[in-house]
Amino acid sequence: MRLLQSFRNLKLGVKAIIVVVLAFVMLQVALSNVGRIAVGRLIVQVGQSRAGQEAAVIQSRFAESRKDILESADYLLSQIPLQDALAEGQSPADIRAMMVVGMLGADLDNVAMVDSSGVYITGVEKRGEGGIVSPQRDQLLATAMSGTGTKATGIIFETDGPDLWLAAAVPLRSPGRGVIGVLLAARQVDDELLQEVNFSREDVHLAVVAGGQVLAQDFPTPELLGELSPALLNGAASEQVMSGQTVIADDLLSSSSGTPYGLAYVPLVEQGDVIAALGVAVDLGQLSVFQRQLMITMIIILVVLGLVIIFGVAIYVRYSTSIPIGRLIAVIERMAGGDYGQRARVGSEDEIGQLAAGFNRMAAQLQETLENLEQRGVDLQRRALQMQASAEVGHAAASILDIDRLIQHVVELIRERFELYYVGLFLVDESGRWAVLRAGTGEAGQAMLARGHRIAVGEGMIGWSVSHAEARVAEEVDADAVRLATPELPDTRSEAALALRSRGRVLGALTVQSDRPGTFNEESLAVLQTLADQVAVAIDNAGLFAESQAALTAERRAYGELSRQAWADLLHAHSVTGYHYGVEQGRVTRLSGDGQRVVPAKGLPEVELPIEVHGAVIGTIVAHKPADAGEWQNDEVTMLHELADQLGVAMESARLYRDTQRRAARERLVSDIADRLQRAPDMEMLLQIAAQELNQALEGSRAYVRLGVGAWGDEPDDGGEPEDVGDGLGRLLEDDG
Repeated sequence: MRLLQSFRNLKLGVKAIIVVVLAFVMLQVALSNVGRIAVGRLIVQVGQSRAGQEAAVIQSRFAESRKDILESADYLLSQIPLQDALAEGQSPADIRAMMVVGMLGADLDNVAMVDSSGVYITGVEKRGEGGIVSPQRDQLLATAMSGTGTKATGIIFETDGPDLWLAAAVPLRSPGRGVIGVLLAARQVDDELLQEVNFSREDVHLAVVAGGQVLAQDFPTPELLGELSPALLNGAASEQVMSGQTVIADDLLSSSSGTPYGLAYVPLVEQGDVIAALGVAVDLGQLSVFQRQLMITMIIILVVLGLVIIFGVAIYVRYSTSIPIGRLIAVIERMAGGDYGQRARVGSEDEIGQLAAGFNRMAAQLQETLENLEQRGVDLQRRALQMQASAEVGHAAASILDIDRLIQHVVELIRERFELYYVGLFLVDESGRWAVLRAGTGEAGQAMLARGHRIAVGEGMIGWSVSHAEARVAEEVDADAVRLATPELPDTRSEAALALRSRGRVLGALTVQSDRPGTFNEESLAVLQTLADQVAVAIDNAGLFAESQAALTAERRAYGELSRQAWADLLHAHSVTGYHYGVEQGRVTRLSGDGQRVVPAKGLPEVELPIEVHGAVIGTIVAHKPADAGEWQNDEVTMLHELADQLGVAMESARLYRDTQRRAARERLVSDIADRLQRAPDMEMLLQIAAQELNQALEGSRAYVRLGVGAWGDEPDDGGEPEDVGDGLGRLLEDDG
């Protein structure tokens, strides 16, 4: 059911093509089977024909081999005078010796000599003394010893072997006596002979079968012979061959490797009798390759034919139903991809045409709506980029305090975010007469910076913007009479100059230039002016930061002076100026304040390093090494320098801590005295408490607390010391002790 539902959901053209493809596949399978059977039959016929041809060739070769044996016998008689030896009555041993010598040049296996009565005389034979015994042998001898003395050839089957021979009988004549004997020459039909008959071909193999046995063969491997032997020894075929017929196998025989072989059986006939059968196996591997190629070619033809049919059906379906629907779908997909200007082609007034017309109306309305949305999106994106640039400028203004680095970063950022041709920043110099270029983008900016480019305030768009503290825009630079052209910027088509305003002052101007006319509208100018104001504030803040840094440096310098003065007072108030540690004493010795200095033994290596606090030398470190320790090394001197630096820091910290403690004690004392004074019940007690506390605070000093405007030296009426509260408190506050 799912498969059927999926098929229903397919396009019409696809459905038609699927049906055609299925029908073609079924047809192709049927045609392939028919073709395979036909090709198989053709291959069998070709194989049978080839086997028959090879059988005829082999029969001819066997006949030629019989003639070769006769020629070998004639050659033997031409080389050895056997006829004379037999006529002269030489001994069999002498004759045999002559035969042995003569056989060296003759391609023979057996040679025998018989007399005119057929009695064996001697010979050189594989079978030993007595030679070959066979009825066919006797027939050959009889033919040779006949009245005419005819040479004869034949096939001899020796049952004792069993062996098969090709033999020739040559009559031996003597003048006046006629035939006095016969020379019988023979060659055994063995593997070697079959290879010669077959010319050692690799695609044709022979086997001689007689008496149900394979007497000789030239198969390349025993395995192949074993695979084909059952067919070679086939009983039905043997019966037909023994009747004197050449038999060709009806079917091809395949080896274990898949190679097909065609088989033929050739009778070997002698005197009307079939002596043996010669099996011929023809390797049809090339025909097998041809069969595969033919099948592949046929399949290709069928596939091409099927494709042509499918293509024709597809074209028909396409132009009849699929094209109108496909065009509408393509338009819908292109619109889904963002091309809202697409429209469907209305080619008819049927349902598809009505659908296309309705779709076109809907697409027109959708395009209008999307264009409005797209324009809004572009505006929003541009604003977002401008706001991002503003945020980045603000971040740079907050994080970069170096003016030169800040303004160069800002002009590069504005040029990149607004995709401008050039951006430059001018600052008014101290005289207020010139606007000097301090940062510019690209090679043009670097060139103008190198030549110290500046514009007089009031001249050009930059000077005009500085003097009027507002922006000036040239939508077409050639149409602005105020603008001054710059040779380094030949491609400028529109330009805007924006005043850099901060805290009611104009610090300079920002120039933005584009290689397109009409680039700067009111919206972009508003954003750029905001950026210019941010940059102006950042430049102003950077200037204030530089001033604060200078003030801080001056304050630190003043603090250093105070610290040096405090150390001078401290060293003046104390007589002890240092301490000495000697290895010989093994203890620390205090040095007096009269400038005493320990004088080392003569010749000891010495190093003297200053102890510094805020750049002022407050003491020294003098170190000596034992005489046998050598001179001071660099790392040792470096370590002493570090020690002197740390000692200076520690001494300054100790001095500050001491001053802090003394200041805190003085403040506590003043606070305690003020607290007691506030608890006094009347003026008399207040004056007494003041005099008492001042006396204690000043450790027994004379304290005077007095009311009135009399002279300080006047004595009181009661004989006591005059009391002046303000003077005593003043002394207390000014006392460091």
